[in-house]
Amino acid sequence: MDNLWLFDRNRIAILRVLAGCKESCGCDLKEKLHIKKTLFSYHVALLKKNGFVTEQKCGREKQYAIHPAQTAYVKKILSVIHQ
Repeated sequence: MDNLWLFDRNRIAILRVLAGCKESCGCDLKEKLHIKKTLFSYHVALLKKNGFVTEQKCGREKQYAIHPAQTAYVKKILSVIHQ
């Protein structure tokens, strides 16, 4: 399975929050997930690198969202994990 790297609790938590909203700023995600900035940055970088998350600058903040091409796949993953 090529996407085993994805099944980290922090990465799944990021995807779960993003799946529940259109997009979210990084500061809100870090606060909701109770993780440090460096750890958050590491996990978001992996998600971006592999095409699961998009990043858009909005002033001084960055907005994150699930990549539109991955929406169905992410929802499937989250539904399987939630069972």
